[in-house]
Amino acid sequence: MGFSGISDADRALHSLLEALDLGVTPGEVETKHADVKEEPGRRGKRGEILLEPADPEVVAQFLHRELACMANTPGGGAIVLGVADDGKRTGATVDAEPLRHRIYELSQRLLTPDVHERTLADGTRVLVCRVTQTFEPLRVDGRINWRVDSNCVEVDRVTWADKMGIFGSDWSIQPSHLTFDDVDPASMSELRRLLRESGDPQSTELGRAGDLDLLRRIPNLLLESDRLTNAGRLLLTEVPIAIDYLHRPRPGADSTVRIEQPGPLLVQLRAVTEAMGARIDTVHVETPQGVTVGQYPTLPERAAREALMNGLLHRDWERSAPTRVEHVGSTLKVESPGGLIGSVTPANIITHPSTPRHRGLVEAAGRMRLVEREGVGVDRMYADLISLGRPAPIIEEKPGPTVEVTLIGGDPDEAWVRLRQSITPSDLSHDLNIILALDHVSRVGWVSARTLAPVIQDRPEVATDALERLRAGQTTGGQPLVVRVSGRPATLPDMYRLSDAARRQLSDRTRRVTAMDSRATLVVGYALDGGRISSTEASDLLGIGPAPAGDVLKQAVADGDLEPSSPTGGGRGFHYLPVARR
Repeated sequence: MGFSGISDADRALHSLLEALDLGVTPGEVETKHADVKEEPGRRGKRGEILLEPADPEVVAQFLHRELACMANTPGGGAIVLGVADDGKRTGATVDAEPLRHRIYELSQRLLTPDVHERTLADGTRVLVCRVTQTFEPLRVDGRINWRVDSNCVEVDRVTWADKMGIFGSDWSIQPSHLTFDDVDPASMSELRRLLRESGDPQSTELGRAGDLDLLRRIPNLLLESDRLTNAGRLLLTEVPIAIDYLHRPRPGADSTVRIEQPGPLLVQLRAVTEAMGARIDTVHVETPQGVTVGQYPTLPERAAREALMNGLLHRDWERSAPTRVEHVGSTLKVESPGGLIGSVTPANIITHPSTPRHRGLVEAAGRMRLVEREGVGVDRMYADLISLGRPAPIIEEKPGPTVEVTLIGGDPDEAWVRLRQSITPSDLSHDLNIILALDHVSRVGWVSARTLAPVIQDRPEVATDALERLRAGQTTGGQPLVVRVSGRPATLPDMYRLSDAARRQLSDRTRRVTAMDSRATLVVGYALDGGRISSTEASDLLGIGPAPAGDVLKQAVADGDLEPSSPTGGGRGFHYLPVARR
């Protein structure tokens, strides 16, 4: 039994597999929620069973159609692949994991089946492919099909939506098979602790209510007759291992902590967050004069918790695999089953409106104070890491599908922390767009609205506004943070670099950016972004004289990366152009 408990589809699948083990013909036991199919491509022209494996692409195309029909059906369903209609055991030959991911791709990231191997009583290898009902109707060849009895039939969207409206499309608010009487006392204790320690008077008051009244007042946990929803069952009753936490002090070292224990998700989460927090070191940051600026963690605990919570609240709970947390030194990696939802991608995840897979679960977690506010977790991960001078989170969607979030901690960049604390007005140092812009220009050497827009994952107009606010900000002594690049024609869009004062404060970063072996990369990148570069601009960017800056530009010409703006190679207004690459 997985995280979903026992549903009608689970019961139908269990009965079907038992019948197949007994040798029953599929037609006698197939239902709306459970079907049996022969793997396509298993037979030759004369009906003989072929020795070579079936074509994985043919199998994926076939199952995509069949599973879409199941997913369009209230309650979802399952297909057992490897048995013919007449009961002949032909077996399944394709691998489960690549097949699951290919179906996910064919469905435009809308269908994430749980595919696993099973061996029938007679030794036949079959694949069990399980899907839940979908959020939106899945069309295959422009049609919406769903199951009526044991057949797939076409249905119009209005009828589909009307029927799904009765059942609801959010797994987390579907009824489970458990009731209030099955709630684990340990989960109630943890819930009351969360409410009590939230600091919110309303939550504190809620925590004083009786158990049943308390759960009734938190959305999406209980239904009529005090039956638990899937969200309630997941959070409050014993479920399989949902979080697999592993800690190593450094790469390649033996693990010091491993937490993989069943129990209510609230209890599992408490054990992991306590273990994770206990293994985050603290560093003192001082001014050059020895005055303590503050104490900072090598991995921001709030960012680590947000990464974990995102990996739990937004994962696919229809998949049986746990959310895996690998904590090595000051680096945290969270891998959660299920891909990103809808149009969310790693390139827009900061600014994309929150799109929960299970909104009911997210709402319940918010009221429980597991999370403070929906839609701010990713922002916090970025802000907390970059505020310490660490790299931005790495968010990737990988085959499976899974989502992997990596937070790279380490000792804070003390010069960066001091610079941020010196910024006036102070609210600029807490603005994520400003922090991202300042971090970008300090690491690259220049910034423009065009290059900043993908960094802040927003429109160029928003990037322009951020740059104007950044230019108006000041550091210690009333010095600007960034200035316009000298020599840039006023008719062209503005480009900025760190001010001389900020360069001095971030000398380690700026030395890396303008080092001899980095100069060519800087001037060519600037030219590609701005459409041109002159020796005056190069001199200003690199912080060197016009003559050595000219030598850097000439070398870029020799390397084939830049070309002169005129054949004469000089004169008023002379500059260099980036070479178009095919």
